[in-house]
This record gives sequence, structure tokens and C-alpha cells, in this order.
Amino acid sequence: MKAPPAFLLLTVLVCLGATGPALADVYTWTANQNRGPQWDCAERAENAMWKISETDDAFVMQSDALGRMRINARHLNPDGSGRVEFKDTKGKPMWVEFDAGHGPRNIRFNSGYHACVWTLEPIFDSGTTAQPAGKFDGVALTYCGQTTRYSITLPGGNVPAQSAAFVGVWTGSWVGGRCSFLIVESVAADGATMGKYGYGALGNSRPEMRRISGRITNGLLYFQLEPGINLNFSLSGTAGLAGEYNRPDDHRTGWFKRGAGSEPNAH
Repeated sequence: MKAPPAFLLLTVLVCLGATGPALADVYTWTANQNRGPQWDCAERAENAMWKISETDDAFVMQSDALGRMRINARHLNPDGSGRVEFKDTKGKPMWVEFDAGHGPRNIRFNSGYHACVWTLEPIFDSGTTAQPAGKFDGVALTYCGQTTRYSITLPGGNVPAQSAAFVGVWTGSWVGGRCSFLIVESVAADGATMGKYGYGALGNSRPEMRRISGRITNGLLYFQLEPGINLNFSLSGTAGLAGEYNRPDDHRTGWFKRGAGSEPNAH
């Protein structure tokens, strides 16, 4: 039996009558498609890029690789959250689920052909428009055994694209298996960065999160975690971050992906 496609070209129009959110502006952002932990998530669709726009009436989600969806935004709750269920052009059930908020936020969907649940996680680049103040507030990451609240300030037009690409949530681990995450909340035109770095329990140590400040120079994000312990990160493609952990008695490398993926197992 021929396997169904990873995604079908769709146009979704759901019933009228729901109040939905009231937006004064058009919100646009780019999102990266991340697969869930289910066994049947197709690797070929991992890291597909989506362009998303939100208005009073509709969400339009377009991927050159996978297709297009149009969702009636008035079927969502006033806080922007909600789940829309429908059938595709071949009669298979589908659903799309939105986190609360307006503008960039996580969107999950299931195509009905698989158990896999995909998450479209925002990338905060210079093409993103969000709240009037240029901030993406009121969100939290649950990872490495802790929940961390954060606020993203969208990069201004004077921030080089290479630096702006660091903004957002990155999760992964260091060689040795220690779960870690990096949240780059803001980047200035001169490369100055602010954010949060956290790690999970390992041995007798407990999960911890720290506020960080650093700088991006020649494509490398550098910050000092504490005296004698330095971390640096460099971009690898659109959805990967290579890390180095340095202290006098230890040097480790790590790999991080954009968004909240599955937590690694320490070993």
C-alpha cells in the first residue's frame, strides 16, 4: 500500500459564528516544523519552513515544501487559543491547535494519516511582526525538569540578519547527555544579547536557570556563565545551533535545535 503524503494541499473554511480574537494588525512570522515523539513522524518533513500570517479573519500557513492551510481565525477563543477540527480533501480527519496569544506562537497539527503531531515553532527574524511594542510576551518553556518564562523582543531592522537569526528558543544537550537550553530574548545592532540559559539535573546537581548577557561577533554568540566557564554558539542551517562549553578542566560540544524538542536522556 502506498504511504500517504507527509502533508496535503489544503484550504480550510470552518463554520461561522464564533467570536474569535479581534486584531488591529496583521501578524506575520516564520515557523520551523518540528516532529513529535510519535514513532511515525516522517523525517523528510522535519525542519520544513512555514510563512504564517494572522488577521481578524484567518490564519494562512504556507510551506513551499509541504503545502498551504487557511484556517478561519474566528473559530478560536478570544485569547487566541483553540483547536479546529476538519476533514481534508480526501475525507481524512485533521486538526490544528493554537497556543494562547496573538502573533507568533506554537501551532500543532495532525494530518489524520499518522499519529504524528507536528509543531510549528516561531523563528524570530527581521520579517516577524508581533505586538505593537515589538515583544512576544507571556510564554514559557518546560524543559530540563523546569519551567522558564521568557519574553522575546523582535530584532529591529538595524540588526544584521546573521545576528537576528539567534533570537528564540534552542534546546538540546552537551556531549555526556546533560539536558540544556538557551533562550535568546533580544539582540541589539552591535551584537549585544540578553537571554536565559538552563540545564537539567545530573548526578547530585539540580536543574537551574540563569540570566545571561553576551555578544555576537562574526557569527559566534559568546557569554560567560561564571568566572572560568565560557559558552559559545554558532548557527548551523536555519534550525541548528552548535555549542562549545569551555572551562579549565573540561571542554564539551553540544547540539541544539530550534524550539522545544524531546528531552535527551543523560548517560
